[in-house]
Amino acid sequence: MKQTRALVEGAILLSLFAVLMMISLYIPLIGTFLLFALPLPVMMLTIRHGVKPGLFMGLVSLPVSMVAGSLSGLILAFPVSAAGIMMGFHYRKKEPGYAITSAAVTYMVSMVLLLFVSIQFFGLNLIETANQTYNETFNMFESSLKQFGNDKETVKQMEQMKEQLQQMRYLYPTMIVMFSGIAAFLNHLIAKPILRRTAVKMPSLKPFRELRLPQSIIWVYLLTILLSLAPAEEGSVFYSILLNASMLLGFIMAIQGFSFVFYFCHAKKMPTVLPVIFLIIALFSPLVYLVRILGIMDIGFNLREKIKKSKCSLHGEELI
Repeated sequence: MKQTRALVEGAILLSLFAVLMMISLYIPLIGTFLLFALPLPVMMLTIRHGVKPGLFMGLVSLPVSMVAGSLSGLILAFPVSAAGIMMGFHYRKKEPGYAITSAAVTYMVSMVLLLFVSIQFFGLNLIETANQTYNETFNMFESSLKQFGNDKETVKQMEQMKEQLQQMRYLYPTMIVMFSGIAAFLNHLIAKPILRRTAVKMPSLKPFRELRLPQSIIWVYLLTILLSLAPAEEGSVFYSILLNASMLLGFIMAIQGFSFVFYFCHAKKMPTVLPVIFLIIALFSPLVYLVRILGIMDIGFNLREKIKKSKCSLHGEELI
């Protein structure tokens, strides 16, 4: 009886997966949103019936995706099905944090495998193709700017853009990690309300303001900064590792800083919209560097404890 039920539900969810796949590939705006809902059918089957049915559905989804979306569908189906199985497994165990982490790791591994397969079996280096596209776009932009003049300020801006473009060539590992983390978190945000409507009991994540990273990460960050002062030849493995490590760790410190801002606003009973507005503004301005410093101070000097103590002392004075 249970096996029959699992097969029927699996067939329905597989049909839903195929529909979502076609919409994601062929309808631009709606498809972009539904792209992050693709792991949901495999995830639901894994939660309701276990890993084996979820794994079976994931395997069957590959040829179905090939029919629905040709090679693009197959390439897309592999990581989203694997992520759906991993998330379903951890949601089944009431571990939403591990679900997001495992999905992020799955996406990272999938993208690295895709790069490896494309180079080894198809002779297509996707990174080199992306670099060529960047260079062509930059050259077109440069030639169009020269038509409007060739003053010193324009030349300076073009040189800065060229340097940034050169750095981007070495930051693909960072981009893969960041994209994987964001994709996994969006999967969770979309899945959470739908799963709760289907009577799946899923505990909430801790509030963002309670995020606390271990103090050891500061020493790793400081070590990276010290190593970056050493001379490194551009293009070398050492240069690429340092550049990616500094970017990733800087991003992590900024996340910790934003978490502290949310904690501070909550402790001072400020409107929730204030830290959200600050986050949006800071992300697109130099304020993000200040937030990064806040994150370092929060981990290193435990600023939250100081806020708690000051709050307790104020309550004590009120009582007196």
